[in-house]
Amino acid sequence: MRTSRTEPTPHARPIAIQDRDEKILSLAAVAGYVTTEQAERALFDGSTAGRKRLRKLLNHGYLSAAIADSRFPNLWSTTRRALAYLEEIHGGPIPGARTSGVIRPDGIAHHVASVDCRLAVIAMRDVGLLDLVAYHGGRSAAAQAIGFPRFHLVPDGLAELCGAGPRFLAVELDIGSESRSSVLQKKLQAYAVLLHSRPERDLELWLVDASPTAKGLDGICRSVGLSFNVRCFRLPELNQRPIATPVPTLASREWHCTSNDAAHPRAENTNNQRVARGESSAARTVAATAVRTTPVARPDGAPTAEDA
Repeated sequence: MRTSRTEPTPHARPIAIQDRDEKILSLAAVAGYVTTEQAERALFDGSTAGRKRLRKLLNHGYLSAAIADSRFPNLWSTTRRALAYLEEIHGGPIPGARTSGVIRPDGIAHHVASVDCRLAVIAMRDVGLLDLVAYHGGRSAAAQAIGFPRFHLVPDGLAELCGAGPRFLAVELDIGSESRSSVLQKKLQAYAVLLHSRPERDLELWLVDASPTAKGLDGICRSVGLSFNVRCFRLPELNQRPIATPVPTLASREWHCTSNDAAHPRAENTNNQRVARGESSAARTVAATAVRTTPVARPDGAPTAEDA
């Protein structure tokens, strides 16, 4: 990928960093890369005025722009000068802030969609739909403390909440690059085991479908016994502004078999009902695996050999 200049433009007029500029730099610093559209949607209410501001920050050395080709949008990232400015005004480094790393063209679509998910969670916080404390990466200390590595899972984002209900929202993004009959299904089975292994139910999974042609993911969730504390979204639903109320979890929605809709529009899928009640073979397998993988402390409070 080609990268634009990052040094200030010679003889450029001084720039006064505004609050909105600070938000642009902070977003780019924690996200790694953001597109022009994302910056405009998040900070300029969709106005094209954001393009001029991004260009000014570029010309003064606070942003750099990575350009792949005409198929992909420009990706804006912070420079060392921007990180130094943010540290100065905040009295220290921002958690997760960094300069951009290398990104391959085949990873751009996934990264852009994951930033869309981050912005959707932030938008829900801004309108009072979520009590967001922090948004972590899939390999952060918070993700490790929950136990994602134990199940060989790396979520695309992890929202930490306060207040009643689940304290964490794991965001898992599917852009259609994984085979839904094998790789994705195994991943969702691992999520099912992880959710069942937490009796306090303080973790919720947001499964986001970013594939433009594939069918919804609800059916795969049900087939592997993943039916509680799970919400399924399409990416356009998260990108709409103003942001809408999150959809209900799968366990709280009435489930119907789409394959029978033509002949029986209201015919319920009895196998899915059994999965939801924990009576199917898939649900029993998940429950049994969860029991085996749940840490059990000895009476004296010492960890088991498995935990060690």
